Amino acid sequence: MSFTPWNFALAVVGLLVVGAGSFGLYLYWSAKKEFGEIPSGQRLARIEKSPQWDKLAGEFRNQRHRDFQGEMNMAEILKKQFFGNEIRFPTQPLPSVKPNVSEFLAPLVPGEKMRAIWLGHSTVLLRIENKTILIDPTLTERVAPVFFIANRFQKPELSLEELPPVDLVLISHDHYDHLDRGSIQFFNRDDRKDTKFVAPLGLGAHLENFGVSPDRIEELDWWEIAKVEGVKITMTPSQHFSGRGLGDRLKTLWAGYALEFGGYKVFYSGDTGYHSHFKEIGERLGPFDVAFMESGQYNQLWHYVHLLPEEVVQATVDVKARLFVPLHWGMYVLSLHNWFDPIDEVTRIAEEKMVGIATPILGEIVTFSAPHTDRPESRHQSSRGLWWREHADYKSMHAK
Repeated sequence: MSFTPWNFALAVVGLLVVGAGSFGLYLYWSAKKEFGEIPSGQRLARIEKSPQWDKLAGEFRNQRHRDFQGEMNMAEILKKQFFGNEIRFPTQPLPSVKPNVSEFLAPLVPGEKMRAIWLGHSTVLLRIENKTILIDPTLTERVAPVFFIANRFQKPELSLEELPPVDLVLISHDHYDHLDRGSIQFFNRDDRKDTKFVAPLGLGAHLENFGVSPDRIEELDWWEIAKVEGVKITMTPSQHFSGRGLGDRLKTLWAGYALEFGGYKVFYSGDTGYHSHFKEIGERLGPFDVAFMESGQYNQLWHYVHLLPEEVVQATVDVKARLFVPLHWGMYVLSLHNWFDPIDEVTRIAEEKMVGIATPILGEIVTFSAPHTDRPESRHQSSRGLWWREHADYKSMHAK
């Protein structure tokens, strides 16, 4: 065959196609281990009895059903992604403190009810009734199945190896920024196998795929209860979705949690949009002393499954919480807003509406005490005050 520019062009195109296909196969096989497992057998049989399961569609449904993904404007998302002027990644590290684990584990003094450490995004370590509870641990490098997206801003103030003994891990749903394979596998070590797991229906399949033995896993449906030596745990509804691999969309449930112990009540929202379930939770399980509320990674384009700042505060009121801690921000870029927008907006709105708010820095040990009054506090700030407003990024944006 004689050489011509056309032949050369065909050869180049062929190489590009082969290269793209090879890269795609590499990404798939490197990501496949992160996908987990789709529920089957007895797990699936239990799922099919759930009031949240749509038998005809073969998937879980929200109380307010809507195919929000089918309605999303991808052109608008790409436009905002590539042409927005937001400061999504901090140009300098966020302030943080290395927590003293011995101080965290020390017996609670009279009047103290709980200690908490925010480790970024939605990962929270709680000390309750001489028990340590870890919520949605994501303490590895990234929250994605591939290496080039959703990497951390900075290292966690407590690494997996530095965690104290954990009695219980609570998982809200199967998305990578809440169910992290590397963090889960850490608890397969011989010195960590006493840790138990509570998760929504279907997530046990993922946990087992990541090496957790079935006897350490308890799966719950909305409103079902687990008890752990003095702590009552109720799984609560949320408005979200699930899926982390191929063919598993809406095959596992999503949820929040209500914890009750010694007359004290704590709420964790999980990822959720705003709906009537907050008022229902408040009526059935409230009032709450503290609520850990999803407050970041929002956008009007996916408003159905994530709370806007004003909705965070209203949801706190709905569940009848005296005080809330904003979560789901401050470690990864999963949306299009400035990294500091979530905490700044919810703080402003909470102060306007006289709703109590705690804004700890990363790694700070926060102590929660029994309330002395039914009147909510106007502000319950970190020892660093409105610390994000002292960051160079905030100052540069607000100087414009």
